[in-house]
Amino acid sequence: MLVRTITTIACCTAVLAAGQLRTPTDADAMAPKPGTYRGKTKQGRGIVFRITRGQLDLRHFSIKLRCRDGSILIDRESGFEPSALRSNGSFREYQYGSTDKVWFRGRANNRLVRGRIKVKDRWGHVRCNSGWVPFTAKRRG
Repeated sequence: MLVRTITTIACCTAVLAAGQLRTPTDADAMAPKPGTYRGKTKQGRGIVFRITRGQLDLRHFSIKLRCRDGSILIDRESGFEPSALRSNGSFREYQYGSTDKVWFRGRANNRLVRGRIKVKDRWGHVRCNSGWVPFTAKRRG
């Protein structure tokens, strides 16, 4: 009787544990695949990301900013530090240069990077702002 009880408990424990564990294929399907992601912003301008294991690298993008004096500034931004990807593929980052500030946030999966980006810059003494601009980029290769 004691052997049957121990066997039953061991089988039930194994079944419960198996139901709570995620298989590697589930985790791999959720994780962003390494590679280059190219796309466009809602303004119709290009944006490029590179994903490596656990990191998202915003390579470059172009964006239109409206300035306080009524003029328009087209910025081509590059030279960003890599950003950490959270376990669910989301990211949220703020980086700055000598005259500009860039915010970007969103989520990456195994085929897309989607999110929003915002740039503030100075052109001489004039301040310029893009507001939040949505983007989508697809994995290439």
